[in-house]
Formats: sequence, structure tokens, C-alpha cells
Amino acid sequence: MGGGGPAAAEGHPDPVPRPAPSPRRTGVPAVKVGMTQAWDAHGRRVPLTVLWVDAAAVTQVKRAAAGDATTALQISAGAVKPKNAHGRQAGHCAKAGLGRTARVAAEFRVTPDAALPLGHPLTAAHFAPGQFVDVAGTTLGKGFQGVMKRWGFAGQPASHGASRSHRSAGGIGACQDPGRVWKGKKMAGRMGGAARTVQSLRVAKVRERGRGGGEAVEGGPLPQPLAPSLPRSTPTATSSTCAARCPGTRAATCG
Repeated sequence: MGGGGPAAAEGHPDPVPRPAPSPRRTGVPAVKVGMTQAWDAHGRRVPLTVLWVDAAAVTQVKRAAAGDATTALQISAGAVKPKNAHGRQAGHCAKAGLGRTARVAAEFRVTPDAALPLGHPLTAAHFAPGQFVDVAGTTLGKGFQGVMKRWGFAGQPASHGASRSHRSAGGIGACQDPGRVWKGKKMAGRMGGAARTVQSLRVAKVRERGRGGGEAVEGGPLPQPLAPSLPRSTPTATSSTCAARCPGTRAATCG
């Protein structure tokens, strides 16, 4: 017979107070512009990544209390030319009062107290220096690679005895038992282009720009290739994007 104290035996609630769930804010799609560096008070070099927040806004609101599967916000950013806009996508953005057709959209789960109204604009000021954020993105695709580059294999002997097999993987199977190649065997294949999340990055600086844009500078590298072009005069021209989240009380960020 197990059990807790007298309070538990009498059917009373747990006397230990439990912390209230912390609010979860929305994230913002952003473009990776490049990297820079800074030095702290102790003279240590800190790598920084610059992210461009391109005139983001709320284009859909989901509420679990209203029958939706979850409470979430759809955040759209950037813009495409009217002639290149899909009809349904243009109508979806017009319903939110966006005034343009967004280039990219991402959905973020939030707590009910962190929900935003439809059409609410989001800039880099959504974040503040010192906040810790999680940044999700897609790693740079490297195509089909061998085992030495993909998995760090040492390779075969470089001189005697290796007949044109210096970078080969070697044996990949066993004998008649089990008579097959084990699942998950490290072999040559497609490298990169995978979704990755970097957690607990500190926002170092936030800079506001015109036309609803802005830059957020994160501490550390991010898994995302650089945008091929980002004209400052027309910041609505976005390219590859990342989706960022905010776990708990830590503010969401762009990624």
C-alpha cells in the first residue's frame, strides 16, 4: 500500500503549489542576411547572425476554444508581384487586410493570452535584446556526397593495396546471418537540406527599418543559406526563410 501524506489520503489536492503555465508568444519568418561579430566586456569574440524581418503580419488566427485543433497564429511576410500571385493566396491576404500578397507564411502555436488580432503587423521590435529564442531553418543542401564527407569516414589506404578505392566505404554487410544490411547504416547519400532547430540563442541587437521591416541580430550561427539578394530599397523582396519559435517565457524570434 503506497500513498502520500494525510492530505493525499483524505482526497485533498496536492499541497505543493504548481507554477502556472508560462505564455508562449508567436514567432516571425525572417531572412538570413549574413554574419558579423562583436566583442564582449571581457574581450571575447562573439559570432552574430543578422536576420531580416520583412513586413510580417497575422493572416490567420486559430483558437481551440472556437473549435480549431489548436491555438495558433499564421504569420505571413514579404511580397510577390501581383502578376505572380496565386488567386487563393491573394484572396487570403486580402481578407486579412494585408494589402499585398505575402511571399511566405508560417504557423506558430501560442497560448490563448498571447493571441494577436487578424492583420496585426510584426516587426523586429517584436523582440528585445537579451531574450533567448529558438530558431528553426533548413540547412544548406550539399547534394549527393560520399561517406568521407557525409559521415567523416577515414577512407581506405592512400598508397599500397588500394586500387581506386581510396574514398570507398568498405564492407557494409555481414555473413549469411543476418544476410542483409542493417537499417541506419552510414552510407553515401544526399547531404544537407534538412530541418534543424538551434535552441537558446540570445538576441544581441534589434534595429528598426522603414516599411515595416527590421533586423534582429542573434548570437551564434543559424542553419540557413544566405539570401541571394536583399535590396534595401525594397525590403519586401524575400528569399529563403526560417521559422522561429519562443519556448515558455522566452520571446519568439525570427529564424
